[in-house]
Amino acid sequence: MDTILDPGAGTSAAMTVKVTREELYELVWTVPMQRLAERYGISDVALAKSCRKLLIPVPPRGYWRRKETGRVPARPPLPRPRPGSRATVTLSLERKREPPPPSPELAARAAHEALPENRILVADRLSRPHPLVREAAAVLRPRSRRVDSVRPWRIDRCLDIRVTPKHLGRALRIFDALIKALDARGIQVSVVTDDRRRHTQVELYGETVAFWLEERTAPHPHVPTEAENKEGSAGRRKWDHVPSGQLRLRIENPFLESARKTWSDGHRAKLEDLLNDFVGGLAVVADGLRARTVRWKHQREEEEQRVRTLEQQVDRWTRAAQVRAFADEAERRASAKGVPVTPASELGEWLAWARRHADRLDPFKPPSASTG
Repeated sequence: MDTILDPGAGTSAAMTVKVTREELYELVWTVPMQRLAERYGISDVALAKSCRKLLIPVPPRGYWRRKETGRVPARPPLPRPRPGSRATVTLSLERKREPPPPSPELAARAAHEALPENRILVADRLSRPHPLVREAAAVLRPRSRRVDSVRPWRIDRCLDIRVTPKHLGRALRIFDALIKALDARGIQVSVVTDDRRRHTQVELYGETVAFWLEERTAPHPHVPTEAENKEGSAGRRKWDHVPSGQLRLRIENPFLESARKTWSDGHRAKLEDLLNDFVGGLAVVADGLRARTVRWKHQREEEEQRVRTLEQQVDRWTRAAQVRAFADEAERRASAKGVPVTPASELGEWLAWARRHADRLDPFKPPSASTG
């Protein structure tokens, strides 16, 4: 990549990067488009448009989710460029901002979650479940003898839980303890659905943070079935993604790269022991989103002020041009009628005053030239 400093912008200028087709192709298949676009200070729509112009294939919808579970689809090769097309694209590279210091609320949340008396405990049995947990249990109870599904086949309005029936009871108990603890902290959990999936989310610091509980899967070499051998389709399927029994909580966080997203069963601790850390993680993401919202609001206000200033300058410049044109026309008509327009005459003094006023209006005239 060739890096260019924008001349005329001084040391505080943003930098631009010239990226070849091959480099951009590798980037978009290594980093999610939205995250890559944020890194370069452009929108993901603009980045996708650049890829289309350069004939660069991009990951399909759901690619990164499948990659996390080990199901990585084949990457299409980079086609040859069009004859005469550009070989590079120029992207704006923003200077990396220093992360803002933690807010007082975030520090207080971390201290609260660290106290032993505030530890979130998961019961051995589901007793008097939270209404959201009770609804989820009714929706997610297996309706067939199939036991390998990690998510329900219907998009019902319930908690976002993606586990096999064998571990559903444990998942419900974890969610029940978590939701009741969040309620006690004044953090309300809600469930919404759209055409594709259900969302479990909290409102914190004025921001919405979505999360879910899932069972991890592990790739295992596929063993062809007898039917596959008979059909001649053996070998087409390389891997089976087998539920592992390990549960994890995940925060949906496409904007904050540095914030933690996952809390899962491990060798040292079970997920039940990490719920206070997870609540702190929700607060970290909400605080980061709030800082991003404040930054975007500030940038929007700055842009609006620039627009107002520009429009004021255009208005002043237009008025100045109109005043000068009016003074010139008044002088022309007076001369045609034989009216004296010498500097000492009444009309001459008025014309000089009118032109000085035009200079004061004109944004292109320096102050020293528009006074007197």
